[in-house]
Amino acid sequence: MIRLAKETDVDQTAELHAKHIKPLLLFAELGKPFLKILHRSLIKSRYGVIVVSEIDSKIAGFCSAAYDAPAAARELVLKKFHLLLLTVLSAVLKKPAILKKIIQLFIHLQKTKKDPIRAEFLTIVVEPGHRKQGIAAKMFDLMKAEMKAKGIKKVRNSAVHDDIAVNRMSHKFNFELAGTFYLYGIKMNLYHYNVE
Repeated sequence: MIRLAKETDVDQTAELHAKHIKPLLLFAELGKPFLKILHRSLIKSRYGVIVVSEIDSKIAGFCSAAYDAPAAARELVLKKFHLLLLTVLSAVLKKPAILKKIIQLFIHLQKTKKDPIRAEFLTIVVEPGHRKQGIAAKMFDLMKAEMKAKGIKKVRNSAVHDDIAVNRMSHKFNFELAGTFYLYGIKMNLYHYNVE
């Protein structure tokens, strides 16, 4: 069943995120405690959404987006500052190089404030045993419907330039390559998608 995520799904979505998203990207590198805060925030926020695929009472996949990425980030920091601070400090103490990525992310977020496309498709994950069954496409369809209902006309997506699977999926879902940029010293592709 494809449906909107509930708070009770957060443990499973965070686990999938930590397990299947490349650790070179900051959110996965910050670990499951951070991902739980992030996912719970997106579920509860008027600026975010998570769609899940549930099979036999287990989450087999999820996708997430922010209707207004800068506003969602601001809301997360303001509402969960104390939890974020503890979680991020713990991660930085374990791996100090994360601090540089956090600074780079804040610089990147400042640049994206000027982008007229505020909505951002963040993550899509399907458990390997459930891939090639159309689950990602069904989750994406519900995500599009949610965005359309919110009046979103365009959404952006970023993908590691060398990640063949993610870039293939972006093309399959009709995202258009809009350019490239560097984040964390990694070349990234920037995609745009017309929701309507």
